[in-house]
Amino acid sequence: MVAQKPAAEAAKSPEIFDYAPKRIRDWGDLAKLALFLILAALVVVSSLLLKTTTNSIESDVQRVSYPFSWLVLLPLSLLFNLVLSLVVIAVFIQLLSKKMWIPSLTSALALIGGFCVSIVCSHLFSLYRMESFVGGGVSFRAGSFDASLTVMAFLTASNGRSMRNKLGWAWKVYYATLAIVVIASLSTVPAALMAIFMGAWIGLAFRLAFGTPGSGAWGSQLASALAGCGMEVEKLERIEPEAWQEICCDGARRSRYYSLTSGGKSYLMAVNDEQQHSLRYLEQMWDAIKMEGLTIRRERSVVAMAEHHYAVLMALENLGGEGPRPARLGSVSDSAFIVFEVPPDPPQRPKRGSISQEDLKGLISSLHSMHEKGLTHRNISPLSLARDAQGRLFLVGWSGGDMISSPAHKRIDMIQLLALFATLTGVEETMAAAKEVLGSQALALLSPYAQRIVIPKATKKEKGWRKKVLKPIKTALDEEARQEDQMLQTVRLARFNLRRFITVLLVTIALVVVFTQLNFKQVIKAIEGANPWWSLAACAIGLLAWTGSGIAFGVFIDKAKRKRHHLGILGTQAVASFAAVSMPAMAGPIAVNITFLRKIGYKNTEATAIASADTVTEFSTTFLMFIVLGFFTGQNVFHNLIPNKMIIIVAVGVLVGLVALSMAIRPVRNWIKKKCLPVLKSYGSMLGKLLSHPVTLLISMMGSVIQNTALDMAFWFSLLAFGYHLNFIETLFLFLFANGIGSAVPTPGGLGAIETVLSTTFIGVGVPSAIAVSATLLFRLATYWLRMALGALYMKYMEKRQLL
Repeated sequence: MVAQKPAAEAAKSPEIFDYAPKRIRDWGDLAKLALFLILAALVVVSSLLLKTTTNSIESDVQRVSYPFSWLVLLPLSLLFNLVLSLVVIAVFIQLLSKKMWIPSLTSALALIGGFCVSIVCSHLFSLYRMESFVGGGVSFRAGSFDASLTVMAFLTASNGRSMRNKLGWAWKVYYATLAIVVIASLSTVPAALMAIFMGAWIGLAFRLAFGTPGSGAWGSQLASALAGCGMEVEKLERIEPEAWQEICCDGARRSRYYSLTSGGKSYLMAVNDEQQHSLRYLEQMWDAIKMEGLTIRRERSVVAMAEHHYAVLMALENLGGEGPRPARLGSVSDSAFIVFEVPPDPPQRPKRGSISQEDLKGLISSLHSMHEKGLTHRNISPLSLARDAQGRLFLVGWSGGDMISSPAHKRIDMIQLLALFATLTGVEETMAAAKEVLGSQALALLSPYAQRIVIPKATKKEKGWRKKVLKPIKTALDEEARQEDQMLQTVRLARFNLRRFITVLLVTIALVVVFTQLNFKQVIKAIEGANPWWSLAACAIGLLAWTGSGIAFGVFIDKAKRKRHHLGILGTQAVASFAAVSMPAMAGPIAVNITFLRKIGYKNTEATAIASADTVTEFSTTFLMFIVLGFFTGQNVFHNLIPNKMIIIVAVGVLVGLVALSMAIRPVRNWIKKKCLPVLKSYGSMLGKLLSHPVTLLISMMGSVIQNTALDMAFWFSLLAFGYHLNFIETLFLFLFANGIGSAVPTPGGLGAIETVLSTTFIGVGVPSAIAVSATLLFRLATYWLRMALGALYMKYMEKRQLL
């Protein structure tokens, strides 16, 4: 639309070429729609499951509203419907007087839709006898639910962003009227809440379907705002940006682009509207939810976003970095804008295949320089690359960057850049350039952050991207860490992943299995009769198990270091109990032991070898104990668990058949060769080295025997605490069997799995279910929860002494 001005003013008035959309969809309405649907469902569920609480709330409302009991004498049903009808008529008049035809139509349709839904809900509540909503029939007889839901849908549909301040009176009247109806007992609290949530949901659905009037600034409004910033507009034209124009505007997303002339000089301007910002804010919220351990910036308004973007670009310029140059910043109505300078030789996107080794080194060096000065980009993708007139690569898209950055954000920045270059040019070329610029030590520190979740979507959409691109990068970084002798654990960044889902699922299933076996009357009776002395003995002997595992681990440490750090060796076993809260049962001790060994002077390879030797010895000792006990215990007591010879022969035959079948299938055979055989070979070579030091091996095995025996005694004492006596040797055999299976399940500390297998195993040999479950819970309290708490305290002690 070209602005029309009188001829006398034509020379002075700016040329404005702009057009405003009639309707805009505010995607924030979609999030609100989902929220209100969830709230409505929660009201229904809470009213059904928490009837006592609902009734208490009702009685509280009635008690508080006693001073207003005189309202009952008034014809409230008539007044309620009359007031809401007047509100609807007044809002319609206001919309029509402003010639807002589409909002009027949307509101009318929402009114009809809300009424239809209210009728359906009323019949459903009556059909399923939901007294919390029906209220003995009073709510629907007065018509409050129907009218409340209908008017709520109408007001929500008419209350777009452009009408938010103009219809405030209608909302106040609506809520005041609804409150009076609830106080006068013409509607229940759940019915009122349901009317609000369902009405809002329906209104938002219509508002999202038809859109709302644009509330941003356009044409002459932008020209006036620019004049307020000191720029007299000569020409303002809306454009569809070319690549170089997007680069000059720092790759602004979901923006309106304008070509601007002021003072005879050309500029570009990017304008962001509040209605379009909702989707950007939802993306930021989702990033904050799906990632943990990182600070994710969330700008709730376009003004805050524009101010931050402008500040980052100014910091980039002041620090000597190359990038777009902002000239002005401003806001008007529901829009914010940044004006950018246009360079004499505009930059361009780099052509595919044109990125050289020098380009890699130059950009890696430039980003590293910005990191040293505290500036991070946080979203490096193919859209972030640009090439200036001199042919140098530089980064654009700094809107998500920050000026105060943690080491984690700096390393993620570099991982994003390496992944992008690996996708465009190849992994080997990228890693060679990075090593030359950053050095091995800096590269080694990137390894924990080489995770798929930190890679932007735009990079993953590139042709050169494969799911395995990140794996060789991670392998190369790990190799640098090994050469630099650094032991770095992967940082958990993804809040939602398959491993965590499986862990939660397994724990949930295990808890369900355990507690469905509980006979609560028997458990309460057993707990009341539990012997406190045996319970204390179970806790004490559980702590003694640390001594055994400390002996098994410490014997592999050099004698001089062992004498100097004997408390640290014992402490690692305590801290391993605490680490089990976030790691599978076997992973915690290994990680803690390796960290401790590095702290006392061992190199990474030596520390890994010692921790592996300890693990192999512990596994081998437990297996040998199980075999020996199986020969000596006999089958009389364990006839329910130990099969006869024929079944053993059949089982062996089935096992051999499965192995043969697996080796006959090529993919399975290749997987076994690549994954299983290297592990078995490493264990075999480790056992060979251990056998060459028989004294060390025997002492370590003795420590493992002490550990297993102490843990078994803790369970045996737990059984005795509940008055059940079982042969100790037989208990040890069953305990090794059940605890080994439970520990193999990849849940933190075997949580849930160990409880399930232990209780099920001992129930299978005749222990009453209530006693078996109660003894298992006492055992886990003594050997898991108590030791975990003490391990947390000991970890503080070791951290102060630089042992962890």
